[in-house]
Amino acid sequence: MNVLIAYPNNLEDDNLFVSTLANELLNIGVNIKVGLDEFWNSKEKYDIIHFQWPNSLFQDWTPTDVEIIFLEKRLIEIKNNSKILYTRHNSKPHYNQNKNVLKSYDLIEKYADAIVHLGSDDLENLKHNFNDKLHFIIPHHIYEFNATITKEEARRKLKLPQKSFVVLTFGSYRNKVESDMVLTGFKNSTIKNKILLATRVQKFYIKKADRFSLKWIKNQIIMFKFKLWNIYTKEEFVSNENVQDYFIASDVVLIQRLEVLNSGNLFMAFNFKKAVIGPNTGNVGQLLKETGNILFNPLENRSLSSNIELAHNLDLNFIGKSNYEYAMNNLKINIIANKYKDVYERIQ
Repeated sequence: MNVLIAYPNNLEDDNLFVSTLANELLNIGVNIKVGLDEFWNSKEKYDIIHFQWPNSLFQDWTPTDVEIIFLEKRLIEIKNNSKILYTRHNSKPHYNQNKNVLKSYDLIEKYADAIVHLGSDDLENLKHNFNDKLHFIIPHHIYEFNATITKEEARRKLKLPQKSFVVLTFGSYRNKVESDMVLTGFKNSTIKNKILLATRVQKFYIKKADRFSLKWIKNQIIMFKFKLWNIYTKEEFVSNENVQDYFIASDVVLIQRLEVLNSGNLFMAFNFKKAVIGPNTGNVGQLLKETGNILFNPLENRSLSSNIELAHNLDLNFIGKSNYEYAMNNLKINIIANKYKDVYERIQ
């Protein structure tokens, strides 16, 4: 059985989902390749072509009108020899939602023979809309980072006070509404010695400016407010080697989304034995409810701050250890890779 994952074969990509899955599939005996040139140009016959994010098939993840035409032509062509599997990470792209990007999603869903869902939240709707396809549920795997430092060491490394309650939001904020929700919810929570450790949030508040210009002065005021509110930010990309510092240093991980289907940060938190606060939406909400974590309602102004306060009063070590046990029993990469192997064998 030959399988192609149609995705850029850059193993330094900041999204580890594809590279870790592909490596484990190789380990368990699946003849698998990752790449885009193989999808667009190769004459090699693949039994299965496995898609992830549809717009990842294009340069800068943004297809032109001509490329959309070629995509449909190519999908029709490969259907003659291959089965098409689609892992549905999200219902629509997080950022760029122009007509061609949305069309790329529509086309992959249209021509897929089978769809893998990361949870059951949207499965029933998709079954109704695409009752001619096979549907499977395979959860997101954990990345199995090994902790090599203690919480005290991680806090020293990040220059965080040892005796503080640290809430981590990891990864990019998608829009200012999300960032406003988190900053307001954190600021309004009545907890002493609290810290928000937030990566890539400043972009919505601090703009490039010439020194001593009006914009620069406004930036200084915003930075002072962040410091006053105990908000620690980092704008640069966090390398895989340093990911553990942020998760280990935290007391609780907050999924900073108004609306979300799936989130890799949830599984990163489980891997590092952390409790999670997340929105009661999508597969995220379902899993957090199932595992006894903390849910907030993004549509209620007081919900986030009150649930941060709730987290402060809970035994977060107990919840974190329970999350880790759940991940070890259900979400290890070997377990998930074998589930994909079973799906490959069923649909080929």
